[in-house]
Amino acid sequence: MCLFDREDTFLKEHAAVVAVAASQAVQVEVDRFSLATSLLSVAARAHCGLPCAITPLSPPEVLGAAPPDSVKAKFEKQTAMSFPDWVAALDKLLPKLASAIRFALAAAASEGDKYQPASSQKAKGGAKGAAPAKKADPKGEGQNERAVQAALQEAAKGVDRECALLHTRLRLLASHALVPKVWCLAAAAVPCTGNVAGDGEMMGLCF
Repeated sequence: MCLFDREDTFLKEHAAVVAVAASQAVQVEVDRFSLATSLLSVAARAHCGLPCAITPLSPPEVLGAAPPDSVKAKFEKQTAMSFPDWVAALDKLLPKLASAIRFALAAAASEGDKYQPASSQKAKGGAKGAAPAKKADPKGEGQNERAVQAALQEAAKGVDRECALLHTRLRLLASHALVPKVWCLAAAAVPCTGNVAGDGEMMGLCF
């Protein structure tokens, strides 16, 4: 029996299921990232003796057709960010997954921007998930500002690690989602000989 029966729709259906599951997994990764960065911010402020409180999380929805409001700036002409080449490779085969991953990476970049010391306004506002700092008296103002900056720097290190972790996990997710799609295309394009190892080698797949 031929391994790749052109009348058999199993591969096509399986590829569709995997693509949907992969897109949903991207949202799960964004939720995890949002929670992790919020906890890192709270821990950093507590470590520096600043008031802190965990606020309700509202991770961006990455499964829609348009980018979430919180990351739209990352897709505007003047402030657009660049994305890894491996994301572009998904556009033709898994466009919805590619879109979700772009939104997720944009959300991570937006979160990282909050911890950049270049913006004094963001620094005064504190880190994500933290309660606004009370206005200090003139004598303690300098000390409080140093504590805010120290908390931002400490949280930024953790957020950078979380961003790198998110990138890695999303790339791994994309590679797994591509496998059944590639098999579908290969099944339609490569003549079947019935030799599993030989057919796999012709398709560039490893066994």
